Amino acid sequence: MKIVILSIVALGILAVILFLGGSGNIGANYALVPYEEIDLSCLDSIFEETVIRTEAEYQSLIDMSRDFHTIPSFPCTDYEFPQIDFNEKTLLAHIVRGSGCSLNVERSVLRSEIDKEVIYDIKADFVGSCDKLISEHNFILVPKIPADYKVSFRVDSE
Repeated sequence: MKIVILSIVALGILAVILFLGGSGNIGANYALVPYEEIDLSCLDSIFEETVIRTEAEYQSLIDMSRDFHTIPSFPCTDYEFPQIDFNEKTLLAHIVRGSGCSLNVERSVLRSEIDKEVIYDIKADFVGSCDKLISEHNFILVPKIPADYKVSFRVDSE
């Protein structure tokens, strides 16, 4: 009888662990992914959350951005966009907006081979009581994300 009760308790604990480690939560099957920040300050044509996997997608954004910057004196008119090897890398971007005197950002990227998911996590701390709008694009390059992977963005703003 004790063995049956212990087995039921053990199965219940296992079910709770599996439930909490599901796709809605970050479980032990997620690992930190190295990333590199990239300066694309003249790339204005992104949506709030952007995943660029191919050269064609990147070129399309560049072309749209150049349409925004048609004034010859504007600093982005002669801007040279960096080359990206999309066989090796994926470009992620998320615009963070808020008000304050300054912005401190912490980024991390998590990847699960089991859940086939990548999570771009941004913690944004808007400092001070200034009324100015602060907007930051948060462009990063990560190792190539396969097309069948889901990419999620989590932003925690303070």
